[in-house]
Amino acid sequence: MAGVLACSSEQPAPTSDPSPVLAEHRTALAESASMEVGEDCTKFGASGCKSGLCLHTGALPDEGYFCSQSCAGEVRCPAQWKCSRAHPGARAGVCVPPAEWKGAVAPSRG
Repeated sequence: MAGVLACSSEQPAPTSDPSPVLAEHRTALAESASMEVGEDCTKFGASGCKSGLCLHTGALPDEGYFCSQSCAGEVRCPAQWKCSRAHPGARAGVCVPPAEWKGAVAPSRG
């Protein structure tokens, strides 16, 4: 793999407010945990979820956050959701929504 590096004697003009290319997603603190599994937790993160777990499933940093819950098998997850281990050594997993999930209370299995 070849790389290209260029140098210039000209210095770029300093900017007063540099903005990062990517920034971490920051959430507000919810007054109480009131959201069910499946609901959008983009604004309040885990503090807004009754389960205490807000899962990021999207590619973009500011969308694709849903309340989830821990699981040992798919029977514990909502209908159409999968139980997936977040780490190979983890004993329990988390319920992961289908790719097209838009944020709503997830229907129970059964």
